Amino acid sequence: MSGFSVGWDAGPSSQIEVFSPDPQTQAGGYRLKFTPPFRSTLRPPQRPLQLTPNKLEFFRKGLSDLFVAAGARGVNAAAAPTGDEIIKKTKNYGGQLLDSVVPQSVQDVLRARDLYLEIGVDEPLIEFPWELLHDGTEYLCLKHRVARFVNLSQETIPRGALPDPWTEGPLSILIISVPIPQQRERRPPFEMLTSVQKETEAILAVIDSLGDAAKKTVLSGPQATSAAVWEAITQGDRYHIVHYSGHAYFNIEQPTSSSLCLFDEDMEAGDILNYFGKKPPVLSFMNGCETAAMPGGAAATKNRYDIFSLARAFLDTGSYLIGNRWKVGDAAAAAFADTFYRKLLLEGQPLGQVIRDARKDCKTQMPDYDFSWASYIFYGDPRLCFRRL
Repeated sequence: MSGFSVGWDAGPSSQIEVFSPDPQTQAGGYRLKFTPPFRSTLRPPQRPLQLTPNKLEFFRKGLSDLFVAAGARGVNAAAAPTGDEIIKKTKNYGGQLLDSVVPQSVQDVLRARDLYLEIGVDEPLIEFPWELLHDGTEYLCLKHRVARFVNLSQETIPRGALPDPWTEGPLSILIISVPIPQQRERRPPFEMLTSVQKETEAILAVIDSLGDAAKKTVLSGPQATSAAVWEAITQGDRYHIVHYSGHAYFNIEQPTSSSLCLFDEDMEAGDILNYFGKKPPVLSFMNGCETAAMPGGAAATKNRYDIFSLARAFLDTGSYLIGNRWKVGDAAAAAFADTFYRKLLLEGQPLGQVIRDARKDCKTQMPDYDFSWASYIFYGDPRLCFRRL
């Protein structure tokens, strides 16, 4: 039989979960729960952390300011910190955050390589860059196969039935590619994303090399209208993977108005939930600026996730999600996507390893002070893979 099945890779897997104080009373303080690779039948309880909200905010703001400075180097290097200063400070913040949150006994376990490391947080802690925890030798997201999950305060039910992971057949992929949309009223002019077409061509080359094991639907440029996207999502077969490349708009004042920019109009968070919720894909890859962003105190540091943002809309369907935490250059986005799909579909590697390898390749191809590779956040099971039959 020609096609793919969805499976899970075997390998050592650990979980770190960080919990906030009670949102109503602020009682209990921050707590941590760690599940080691060798899982005993008697599990320890959550352990208290010597951590305050002010300390966490210090790390978040420090890293946010550094990434704004890194972006400024590409515009006016003379007025920005040097690349070496940005790199050193980022490692220092990552190291301090690790020491503040992760006990030494857990750090000793994390010094092993090639763990599937799942980081679980509750909603108030989503905004923090946990992937950039640094153990003195490397960032955790470059050492381990890192993914996130969210411990919700209220249960949600996926809008549609998820695909049977053991169903065998052709892999179905929807690609939405919008290098530059039509101009919108009361919106700044869109920048032409010159590498979006290159990114799309690289993905299509991988898919075409699979022959009849995969099938694709491509909506590119003027074809990527709101009506065409709606019809593809709701009227056709279920897609295993949905890939969007283009502009993503985040509305600080009204997070539910955050949107992906299709050619003729925006697809807002509510549209995403309503359309994709009927037939949720296994994986959604939103390779656009600020697709996993959340509102912050200033427009220059739009690197925070909101409960009604684009990311949450996809997650509420039951889909796994890869999104960007802050602005990513189109060259970096293309480099990441190229490695991602080659590793995922041609080599059959699990998602956690694919994302780690794509980070490394993106990091190698960009200037040292460019942290585009760190912008990507994956919500899902890092062991999941698409296995070619």
